[in-house]
Amino acid sequence: DAVLQIGNDLEFFALLKKREEEQKVLDAYRDMRITELTNRVKIAETALNRIADGKGCYTMNQAAKALKLPYGNKTLFQNLRTLQVLNQDNSPKQEQINSGHFKVVVKHINDEIGSKPVTLVTGKGLVYLAKKFIAEIDESIQPDA
Repeated sequence: DAVLQIGNDLEFFALLKKREEEQKVLDAYRDMRITELTNRVKIAETALNRIADGKGCYTMNQAAKALKLPYGNKTLFQNLRTLQVLNQDNSPKQEQINSGHFKVVVKHINDEIGSKPVTLVTGKGLVYLAKKFIAEIDESIQPDA
């Protein structure tokens, strides 16, 4: 019986040693993934901060393209009205202007039409919309306003 018990103990310790080695491999993989994901988050935050600090503003059409939305500015305006980010006349709610997400400028159209207010999205607003629509930002789309 003692020989049988020693054999069982050796098998148990061998299995335990194998399990410890497997756990070390799993721990190393976990640590590698945590480092990789942490670095990716830092890179994304840096890009978002760079966009949010930008000086220019985006037209709604540019914003829709920059957010890679499957629709254009008309649907974006409609969705923002539905979310009560914009008023019915497509002007931003005052709290959106105060928070720096949107800006309204007066643009001269032509002599027949004259001037009209235009809602623009700031860099900070583009980041806000990316979070709201769970979208990525295409940095190749540059603001022109």
